[in-house]
Amino acid sequence: MIALIQCPELTGIENAWGPGVDTCLLNVVDRPILQHILETLSDCGVRKLHVHLGQENQRRMELLGDGSRWGMTIRTWFGPAPSEEMNAAILDDLKDAQGFVVGSGDSLPQLAQLVAENARVVGSKADGSVGDWIILPGYSGIRWINHQLPGELAMMSTPKQTLWMDTRDPKALLESQRLLLERKFSAVPLFGCEIKPGVWAARGAKIDSSAVVEGPAYIGPFAIIGRDCNVLACSVIGEGAVVEQGTQIESSCVGNNTRVGKRLYLRDALILGDVFFSTRYATSVKISDSMLAGEI
Repeated sequence: MIALIQCPELTGIENAWGPGVDTCLLNVVDRPILQHILETLSDCGVRKLHVHLGQENQRRMELLGDGSRWGMTIRTWFGPAPSEEMNAAILDDLKDAQGFVVGSGDSLPQLAQLVAENARVVGSKADGSVGDWIILPGYSGIRWINHQLPGELAMMSTPKQTLWMDTRDPKALLESQRLLLERKFSAVPLFGCEIKPGVWAARGAKIDSSAVVEGPAYIGPFAIIGRDCNVLACSVIGEGAVVEQGTQIESSCVGNNTRVGKRLYLRDALILGDVFFSTRYATSVKISDSMLAGEI
């Protein structure tokens, strides 16, 4: 199989994340969504992947590499729009391909199930909207690249309802986190040990003996959970994060290398460095008091 992933630009000021956020590199539980995508494509049998980026991005390039880490060959293309050279390279690969997958760098459906069901159009999120992933036979992929297919695409098959990982806004990320922790993406392993049912802890994580951690939850590498803390269902504590004494976290995410101060209560929220996002109130705020939250 051949695949094309189109990665969006960094978010703008109108986005719920605010300006300058790379939604392709936001973690869903234990690794960036773009890594989830690469691993899933490899598991589905993709051996040649084309990635379109608007411009060069060092962090994305480091993750992608040449593809050998993921068991595939990756070619990366740059520019505001797909180039003739990129389309020609994809067409050449499609000559002998069994199938063609087109997707976004910041969303991921239950792809293995859809490939097994021979789905053609991937759509039907929980809100009924049609997604931006497409699965095609190789010969239809050739027509899609040549702009001969779009008008017929909707008639090829009925979109199948599926669950999604999605990092395009804070609410979508927390919902994706919940689905992954609840093992709705059962083919996706979590990095770490299941120290009790539904609770995963990665290497170097430290949890005080007085702390309560209830599953499903994930404690990242070298994270520290302090005395009398409660980390409750559907919460993620990122790599190197510190949660100080007496804080309670529920259905929330503490980002990598983020410190959360004492005796706070987080619910339906994300803290990434010194920015607090509330999905309950659809708002965000930059935290100026380093005693409450901040980057380590």
